[in-house]
Amino acid sequence: MGAKKISTKDESEILQILRKWPASKLLSWEDLREHLEKTLKKGDSTWSRQSLSRNENIHISFNEAKRRLKESRNAHKTNPKSINEYEQNIQSLKSELAELTTKYETLLLRHTQLIYNVSLIEKGNHLLNDPLPDNTKNQTG
Repeated sequence: MGAKKISTKDESEILQILRKWPASKLLSWEDLREHLEKTLKKGDSTWSRQSLSRNENIHISFNEAKRRLKESRNAHKTNPKSINEYEQNIQSLKSELAELTTKYETLLLRHTQLIYNVSLIEKGNHLLNDPLPDNTKNQTG
């Protein structure tokens, strides 16, 4: 039997877990897997480290959580106060913003590449300026 796919619902739950990962706990792919087994209660079959890291959104969120935890540990060295609920919420929002920024930059690069490549085609500018087709008409098939 093959490995279980990560559904959209599962992905969003995993992203929320990573965004709210407590600063007191270490974060590794194995730690995440163990946490998912306990919280999502999917039984014995949880995803492998490879399948989790292969998912682009989870990978970006994981890297952002690692960065946030590292910054938090450095901040604790200078300020021994514990992070209150508002600060955790702010950190979660900052993580989400950093993830979206990374995705945006990737999409912007892809968009620029596509525009450049189309402009190299003969009459490519014509292709760029044409309106999108109307898909609202009844389609027969």
